Amino acid sequence: MKQGNADTRPPLPWFARHVVLLGKMRMAMAQNRVRGAGRWLQSLAAVMAYLPGIALGTLAYWFMTHPAVTGEMAVSQFYLNLLCFVTAMLWVLWPILSAGVEDGSEKDRYQALPISETRLLAAAVISGLFRPVGCFMFGPLIGASAGYAVSHAPGSLLWTVILLLAFIAMCATWSQLGIYWLRDLLRTRNNGESLTLALLLLVLTGLVLPPVDVGWLYEQGGGLGAQGALQLEQFANVALAFSKVPPGYLGEALLALAEGRPSRTLLELSGMLILAMLGLVGARNRLIGSHQREAATEAIQEHRWNIFAGNGSVNNLLVRREAFELWRNPRVRLLLTVPLVLIIVLHLVSANELIFHFFGSISQLWLMGGVGLYGAALLLLTFTHNTFAYDGRGLLLLTGAPVTPLQIMASKARVHGMLSLVFGILVSLFYWRFVVPELSVVWWLLCAASILVLVPLVVSIGLFVSVIFPVKFDASLNRRERQPFLVSLLGFGGCLIGATPFILTSQWVALGGNVFLSLLLLSGCALLAWLLHYWSLPVIAAEFSRRQALILSAITRV
Repeated sequence: MKQGNADTRPPLPWFARHVVLLGKMRMAMAQNRVRGAGRWLQSLAAVMAYLPGIALGTLAYWFMTHPAVTGEMAVSQFYLNLLCFVTAMLWVLWPILSAGVEDGSEKDRYQALPISETRLLAAAVISGLFRPVGCFMFGPLIGASAGYAVSHAPGSLLWTVILLLAFIAMCATWSQLGIYWLRDLLRTRNNGESLTLALLLLVLTGLVLPPVDVGWLYEQGGGLGAQGALQLEQFANVALAFSKVPPGYLGEALLALAEGRPSRTLLELSGMLILAMLGLVGARNRLIGSHQREAATEAIQEHRWNIFAGNGSVNNLLVRREAFELWRNPRVRLLLTVPLVLIIVLHLVSANELIFHFFGSISQLWLMGGVGLYGAALLLLTFTHNTFAYDGRGLLLLTGAPVTPLQIMASKARVHGMLSLVFGILVSLFYWRFVVPELSVVWWLLCAASILVLVPLVVSIGLFVSVIFPVKFDASLNRRERQPFLVSLLGFGGCLIGATPFILTSQWVALGGNVFLSLLLLSGCALLAWLLHYWSLPVIAAEFSRRQALILSAITRV
């Protein structure tokens, strides 16, 4: 007989149960000790995070069903194949752009669970698609595919869903393979040299290869209309070029479906499924063969830097120690390469020419300032918003030393602020000299001043949320704890506030405002931001002192 308190609900299928359980573990890690009203607010924020993806999907559906697009098959095919290519590239490159370590690579977290590596990998891939970032990435493509099918292949909804699932599986498995490859690279002893060499090779490639020719933008007006339309042959040629690479298989399959060629549809479907299986097998082999390696930890232990050498104050010693602890983390080296890689990719695809065509010369200022702000924010959101974790048990020893909490927080603020500030300015300088050297130096000074505004605000917010939501992080990249989603929203909000003066002043310049006056206004905002930062440090230090035991418990637990 069954006991009265036994769970009589029918169990989910075994693999589906794994997916559900892994999804619940993701949610539990994201909540990260948030209780009461905070959990409700976080749940509301998580729901709201799906709204941009839904809105973009709706917009894509409307666009693909608009008469100006549906009037010619070549035009619809052009936009669908372009969206497929952008979606696939963003999803596959997302591990590099976000410098993330996914749950599927954290084998030690799941060793006690009755799940094989293959099922763990597949469950991690599937559950990861339901995160807000998955909805944001694939929402526009789902809406565009639905709009294309309604316009050109009505009655083929089932086939459209099957093709979409195959395309998503292809992107997701290769993205997971990219995560494991990146993690293994960061675990190697010479990861800094490897990343530097890869960056230099990419820079040389960007210098040798010519950018994509976008001269067709200026032919016949570059628009969609009776008087200013691109020739249909040009749309067809570009769409055909996209269809020859794997991201274009979905658009080609839907085209074959609309033209009544089922054999071609099955061929494209088979290609996507085969590539998905190859990505899954490659990711599985990396998961099985490399999760035991601890090269990054060994490399960290072999680093030697006599931070006690020379004369100086206690504050300077703490700064040197903080800089050393930050630099020996392999993620820093990755993040220092990401914006530079992004600039080179933008240059090769002629992004500057494209945005200049649609928005005018002020778009060059937006891009130059945007990449600089992105470079600074990337470091701040990764480390300053998790400022105790990468230090590990070093903070435990530091709190036993004769130093005050204010000295500890001030040293972290100095190192994080100066590193992100210098890096952001160098990134914008690199973009200026590499992509648009013809721009005025005053425009570059506007970008540099905008970074001076952003950094102190985001540093202050990051230190505060680190005190309120301490998170453990493993430097060997074997596992991690997720920060609450509310923390991510606070970080994004801080970046938005810090970038607002640049957005407003650049818009003013676009309307004919004085550039030098804009620079003066940004300088005043920067001065105010730094004053607020120094005023907030004692407040943050006092809160750290009050919550010190809880912080140490959170970041040093096994």
